[in-house]
Amino acid sequence: MKIYIFYYILITSLLFGQQAREKIYLSLDKAVETALAKNFEVLRAQNNVEALKGKFWNSISLPSPWISLSHDFVPIGKGLSDYQERTWEINQAIEFPTNIFLKGSRSNYEISASRDDLDKTMIETTSNVKKLYTEVLIRTKKLALFQDNLKIAKDFLEKADLKFKSGEGTKLEAITAKIQFNEASASLKSAQNDLKFSKNALLTQLNSIQISDSLIVLTDSLAITRINLKYEDLLQEAVANNSSLKRTDKQIEIASINKTLAWSSLLPNFNFSYYRQAEPDNPNLYGVSFGISLPIWFLFDQRGQIQEASANYNIALEENHSLKNSIPLELNNAYTGFIYEQEQLDTYRNELLPEAESVFGLAKLSYDSGEINYVEFLQAKQNLISIRNNYFNSLSNYFTVLSSLEKIIGRIIR
Repeated sequence: MKIYIFYYILITSLLFGQQAREKIYLSLDKAVETALAKNFEVLRAQNNVEALKGKFWNSISLPSPWISLSHDFVPIGKGLSDYQERTWEINQAIEFPTNIFLKGSRSNYEISASRDDLDKTMIETTSNVKKLYTEVLIRTKKLALFQDNLKIAKDFLEKADLKFKSGEGTKLEAITAKIQFNEASASLKSAQNDLKFSKNALLTQLNSIQISDSLIVLTDSLAITRINLKYEDLLQEAVANNSSLKRTDKQIEIASINKTLAWSSLLPNFNFSYYRQAEPDNPNLYGVSFGISLPIWFLFDQRGQIQEASANYNIALEENHSLKNSIPLELNNAYTGFIYEQEQLDTYRNELLPEAESVFGLAKLSYDSGEINYVEFLQAKQNLISIRNNYFNSLSNYFTVLSSLEKIIGRIIR
């Protein structure tokens, strides 16, 4: 029996282990879809909307009524059935009617503000996923660049050693080739770590940290198309669609209602009671009572509520005013960076990269034919590696500022 259990566990482990090692192919659309379905911040924002919807019904609900039963004037030593008076009573407290309406309005604004938070979270999550997805693609290309660099460095290290041993090369050339090989090895390890970090950051956004980064295969390519954006149009969008700004508008309304409610605390609350009484000679008596609260401590309780609500209202106004002032500045910084990075990419693609590749190709032919020495070839190689690496860095910066723009204007730029 034990041997069968052993084989069962072994086979099951092998099957699940094989499934765990399968590659996971991920498109950008699939990554965004997964993040919006599983990301913790999105789920929290969605649940907060639902929680506030539930709070709405609580805010307009009357307090629970009190129902009581009393047996009075029962002689000592007798049971409750020997009462002289029995009373059933139901008691209901009622706020001033306008307060119920104001609390319902406040809850509606709170629900709307939570929806703004959800929109903001979804936009930020989508933008972050897009940025991280492209970052993985960029760092994958950087890894390939440093792999090629290491291959070239290794090839020329071997050639430099052969030349030095045969007397055709110098010791300086051999030492320089060795240094370049070690530097290329270190750059490759750094690129591997950067790629691993980006993949793990992407998996964190997808709430899929249980998946190994080595199993992720991105299926989309790194396609860059020129986007024509105008600052004035973006500013108009930001003022209309920025979720944080819309939320502060709702906060002003909420604070205004709280201020009105604080003043309403000076109004009386009501209390209504209905009761049925039974006496030995007359079991069908009834009565009603009606009362109001007297806010005679308005110099303390109500005064404090009004002062606090007024201060919170002023804070909400200032927050809204501050955000309205900061949005144009933040947008201008992001827009300026976007235009700069887009122009940089054009310069790299149209001028610097073609020129550096052409120079490197000529340098390699000249070095192979003995027309130039290793130092001259090394300069051409380092120039190409540097320009390609700077191009990838500019790509990363481009998507960073694009993500900033998206978060400010409240939509994904395609």
